[in-house]
Amino acid sequence: MQTSRKIVLAVNGRIPGPRAHAIATLRLGIALQRLGAAVEIWCPDRRGRSPEAVALEPDAPPIVRLPCTDWIDRAPRWAQRATAALQRASFARAFAREAERRRGEVRWFVLRDPALWSSAVKLELPFAAEVHELPRRRFARQAALAALRQAPHVIALSQLACEALRALGVARADLAVLPSAADERLLGAALQRSTARRALGIALDQRVVSYVGHLHAAKGARRLKDLAAALPEVRVRVVGGLPAERARFARTGLPANLELVGFVAPEQIGRELAAADLVVATAELKSEAARCFGSPVKIAEALAAGCALLAPAVPAARELAGAAADYYRPEDPAEPARAVERLLGDPAALEALRARARAVSREHLASVRAERLLQILGGQVPA
Repeated sequence: MQTSRKIVLAVNGRIPGPRAHAIATLRLGIALQRLGAAVEIWCPDRRGRSPEAVALEPDAPPIVRLPCTDWIDRAPRWAQRATAALQRASFARAFAREAERRRGEVRWFVLRDPALWSSAVKLELPFAAEVHELPRRRFARQAALAALRQAPHVIALSQLACEALRALGVARADLAVLPSAADERLLGAALQRSTARRALGIALDQRVVSYVGHLHAAKGARRLKDLAAALPEVRVRVVGGLPAERARFARTGLPANLELVGFVAPEQIGRELAAADLVVATAELKSEAARCFGSPVKIAEALAAGCALLAPAVPAARELAGAAADYYRPEDPAEPARAVERLLGDPAALEALRARARAVSREHLASVRAERLLQILGGQVPA
């Protein structure tokens, strides 16, 4: 699709940056460009350096950094909620100014931040609202839902999210579903298990369970310490998390068999996934994302890589992974360890899980997400 007007992916996050939404936005932008679309990414001009260095790939779309108030990193932790709200409002104003200035250049805006939806409605911009979560505060939530009722396109991450939006009054027949997706470089990574283990210094006969994702409370990663403590003969590798998250995670001590690897660059995730006998995902039951709105990137990544995956039996995970994963009940603190022990003791079951993941791996790639997005926006995908 050759177009004279751009698709703008606007995201309130540091680009490039270590957060999943930043990495996913870059991968989507690259995939759209490969399909012939002209793409820009608009993001805030954040102060200071990222807590983890992430290189901007040579084929990344142009990045437009919008000025905004940014005191988040300098504020004490107790004040960060207020400074984050100020930053969101400031970025929404900067977005509105830039969108108005360049209105004729942009065919579609794709917006994932609720504050931007309201700005786009006021300016009557052509946009798709991508719903990853809704604000928790009452008035912000009401404003977001009002914007969704008026948006030209609304994209949910799952059918379950569509049902939740309809229950909240977004009673639209045209709600689209576009799940999270993984980096193309992960495709088939699990087939390189021996190579990955040699590179990481892991013996081929060692039993390894890996978690690849962030460590903040909404992800439920605190359960990994209980898992490692219950299985002292299993090496549990926890990959990801920003420095402050890792410090909080380790504050009360770590089991001897839990290895806190920390953040790795996107191009190294495939090696981390490939080295595991079993990849474990977690969820926080109190999280609205886990119950309905989310579509866990870490699950998409494990499936794209062709890994044996053990996931929490929450609706968002079940809809994304389907029969390609095994499941545990997260409300039972002891069940993850029992499920891991059962699967590690059954090589045939692990291989069956890998085969099921490989069968659906291409469905979870960023290129597929880009094609579907163009279809939702009414574009033609090149042959």
